[in-house]
Amino acid sequence: LLNALTFLINFRVFEGVIAVYFAYVTGSYALAMGVLVAIHVSAGLFEVPTGVFSDRIGRRATMIVYHIAVTAGTICIYFATSAELLFVAAIFMGFGMAMRTGAVSAYVYENLETLGKVDAFKKFEGGRQALGRWGLVVSGILGTALIYFYDMHTAVLATIVSYLAAVVLSLWLVDVRALEQGKSNVYADLADAWRLFTSDVSLRNI
Repeated sequence: LLNALTFLINFRVFEGVIAVYFAYVTGSYALAMGVLVAIHVSAGLFEVPTGVFSDRIGRRATMIVYHIAVTAGTICIYFATSAELLFVAAIFMGFGMAMRTGAVSAYVYENLETLGKVDAFKKFEGGRQALGRWGLVVSGILGTALIYFYDMHTAVLATIVSYLAAVVLSLWLVDVRALEQGKSNVYADLADAWRLFTSDVSLRNI
């Protein structure tokens, strides 16, 4: 199930022409690049709160929210006729990216640990990530055909279909490890992280 989700969420049919598509909508390559920047800036800003959120609600719920967020962002991209809606889409996409960061790998590791199969983590995670790459390859080939015979709008629509399928499948995920509520103090965790950041030269350089 997780492998299928990884393939579907990497099935971004319009990925190769996303900057061109944004420029087509906005009428400006500068605005198009601004939208791309906004996606990654919002992802960076959301990193800390979404990391805490993930610890609180569990990995399964985190991944469901992630799939919903990126789907909502892609739907906004599809219906956008101006830069304004594209920037709204950028926030959704950035939020989704932040929710996903580390959550999927943590989900795999924690469930394997609970099942006593933690030694298989590299095998499972490597295979899952490889399927993600294949998702990009297949979507790139299909995207080329769709854009050639139809248009970029159709490529975005195909991506939405893939993402909607991922949202439905994500509802079947199961957290093997029970949530450990109340065992983490957000402020203490942030203080520890800052202390390590300031004292560890290697960590700071990274």
